[in-house]
Amino acid sequence: MRVTDEAITRIKGMIASGELGPGSRLPSQDDLAYEFGLSRSALREAVRSLTAMNILVSRQGDGTYVSSLRPPLLLQPLAAACDILPDEALVQLLDLRMALEPHAAALATARVTADDVEALSAIAEKGAPGASAADCLDADLAFRRRLLELSGSEPIATLVEAISPPALHARILAGGADADVRADVYHDHSRIVAALVDRDADAARAATAAHVARLHHRLRATLVRVDLPQ
Repeated sequence: MRVTDEAITRIKGMIASGELGPGSRLPSQDDLAYEFGLSRSALREAVRSLTAMNILVSRQGDGTYVSSLRPPLLLQPLAAACDILPDEALVQLLDLRMALEPHAAALATARVTADDVEALSAIAEKGAPGASAADCLDADLAFRRRLLELSGSEPIATLVEAISPPALHARILAGGADADVRADVYHDHSRIVAALVDRDADAARAATAAHVARLHHRLRATLVRVDLPQ
């Protein structure tokens, strides 16, 4: 193991054990270098790497602190990377969404209120078949975000958002100008809302899985069209 990797592992270990909690000030690099038996240069590089991961945050003139360690913060680097992934990896991201989003919808059935359902239904209506392609896209993005919030699972919500950059979503729904595409999205949303009204976890899971599967199919079809010889 490289000395920098060892320093990263040791600092992460201090955080994982609770020795350093969110918001805690990191000991000086001299003290840590002495404690770990490593060079200051290795410590500096480790701190830079952990700062890039949003695990640590540097405050000018004050020192280095452990971040809040909240999922939205820690998963920001993943979200940035998803914008530049190759096509096959994008398809695999939808495989991951297939595992997460239906579960989130099932969780939401136990938590939703009448007001929640009304708000989600209003979002779905904004993407009704008569809406523009842009409104359809916006409605689908907003619907997903709200459904994930209602799951009550911040890690799931954050991870799905991280692997679902708006640019990818726009690419999947590039056929949004087609009335059939808009109708499919709207009907998917309506089925999910109906399952939430009934507090039917299995129906919510199935309806959401069908929606993500439709997106998966549409992305593959888009990639095939791109690969066709001109």
